[in-house]
Amino acid sequence: MRDFFENSDFLDIMVLKPLSHIRPDWELSWYGSIDEYKPSVDSFAYELQQLIYEIEACVAPDDYHLHEDIVIKSTPQEFNEEVYKQGRLWIGQSYQILLQNGGLFDDDAKNLVMATAGRIAVAKRHGQLHFDQMDFSHQKILAIIMALVLYHRFT
Repeated sequence: MRDFFENSDFLDIMVLKPLSHIRPDWELSWYGSIDEYKPSVDSFAYELQQLIYEIEACVAPDDYHLHEDIVIKSTPQEFNEEVYKQGRLWIGQSYQILLQNGGLFDDDAKNLVMATAGRIAVAKRHGQLHFDQMDFSHQKILAIIMALVLYHRFT
């Protein structure tokens, strides 16, 4: 898993920069000698590295959408009154907002982590062996989910 995120050009911009209003140091530094991102006082770099280790330890689910659906469905109805699923798509709010709201009710972001592991496994099956190689739409959602895990756990 570490090789999937190793020395990425986009991981910090897509995962940590959106959280820079909480911890301003969003740029990552890669230590190749120990295959990790360098922790920093005003950054989520350490927590991101721990998340990568956690994802590495997961058995990736066959269908990551099931875990994302659990997150969305866990949101109380008053927050999702006009939200419904049509086929495979959620209608009524942006997918990011649905996951963000549902993440508040996802115990320790467990389903978001499983969804992350599943998304990475699918990317690898499609020959996208590094975060920077992912097609943009899937890369964006993966980054959003990772940022949500950090936000829900550490703020």
